[in-house]
Amino acid sequence: MSSPKLGFIGLGAMGVCMAGNLISHHGSLNIYNRTSSKADAFKASNQNATVHNSVSSLAAASDIIFNSTANDEAALSIFKEITSNGSGEGRVVVDMSTLYPDTTTELERMVKAWGGKFCCVPVMGAPHAAKTAGLIAIISGADAETRQQLDQVIVPAIAKASVDVGEAVRTGATLKLLGNFLVVGIIELLAEAMTLATKTGVPRSTLYEMIKMFLPAPSFIGYGRTTSEMLFTPTTGLNIPLGQKDVGHISRLADEHGVEAPSLRAAKRHLDIAQEEAGERAGEVDWSSLVVGARKLAGLGVWGDKEKK
Repeated sequence: MSSPKLGFIGLGAMGVCMAGNLISHHGSLNIYNRTSSKADAFKASNQNATVHNSVSSLAAASDIIFNSTANDEAALSIFKEITSNGSGEGRVVVDMSTLYPDTTTELERMVKAWGGKFCCVPVMGAPHAAKTAGLIAIISGADAETRQQLDQVIVPAIAKASVDVGEAVRTGATLKLLGNFLVVGIIELLAEAMTLATKTGVPRSTLYEMIKMFLPAPSFIGYGRTTSEMLFTPTTGLNIPLGQKDVGHISRLADEHGVEAPSLRAAKRHLDIAQEEAGERAGEVDWSSLVVGARKLAGLGVWGDKEKK
């Protein structure tokens, strides 16, 4: 049986790493990016990549189509193009974006109407994990056989492990948001603790050393470093606008289900302040800069010991 022809749409910070690992593992890849220069740069370092000038062209040339876009609007637009021509029979369309569950179910509807199969496969992990194929993939949708085949394409090429949550794509999209809820909760906890440490005269670096010994989990260590050193560029995870998008999705989900989630409300408030302080630079600043909001409300200098550049 021949290997499926793979296509990848969206060469952002996460997508470019996942696409690079796919081509390294599977040998060839169709690619498309709205900003064509990114696709050309990818091709320059990956000679087995085939650049397509449209989404529909890539879809026609691929058996499994991966999409990784920044937000719900972009995903809906891409999927409209994927499903606009011909038949999707025999094709699997995989969305790897962080989307609201309602959006994911609409993508599934579009692909089924096209005649194809749809899987929701968001990933847990930051760009550095994507680069080293250290992601966790959350797989849902289609049928068990398709999910198993997809798992073999993804692991270990772009993820070190996967979680199969069954056919319900809403469950997969929700689990991804719950994962990000935990991450932003950790960042908020660190922001509050670092701010209180400063107010009480405890060096942030001392608190960080204790965190590394007492809470040696990747999110605590990684975001503990950024909130301790007040260094938010380049981004190690999401930038501020993408963080606001995810926090907005989680807040909406909590509201719809009657969950109070006070830590999320605090994180949203602090992230909004960080966005105001960063201004035009917000897209370049990591979302762990929400500590800026906690500091401002506590009467501290927003950028800590580092002068705002």
